[in-house]
Amino acid sequence: MLGTAGEVTLYYQGLSIGHQVYNSYVEVAGTDEPEVLIGLFKAYAKTLGWGMIEVVKTDIETGRIQLRVYESCECEIGKGSEQPYSQIVRGMLAGFFSLVFGKEARVTETRCIAKGDPYCEYAVNTHG
Repeated sequence: MLGTAGEVTLYYQGLSIGHQVYNSYVEVAGTDEPEVLIGLFKAYAKTLGWGMIEVVKTDIETGRIQLRVYESCECEIGKGSEQPYSQIVRGMLAGFFSLVFGKEARVTETRCIAKGDPYCEYAVNTHG
């Protein structure tokens, strides 16, 4: 409804949330170990109603992870879209994993509930 400007705004809000989530989880867990933080992310996402996260592939050393999100709170409302719908969740993942990997993370939504896929799938890659 708000066009590209709205999408960018939502993405950057998600990015900020992802940074805050990472910092909160480090404080709660008392560690910055990626496996622990990813586990917390999955548990809290389900508890808060963001969606159920499945980690498909992880390569901590190269800064790559593939995730699936079932029942994404954001994309469920966008059903009927012809393109991936996630901006906030994609931004949250980018913010969170940028801090997990210590490098800027780029997140691409490769499948989307809004387009009729059974789940949203994200490829997270660091670069730089």
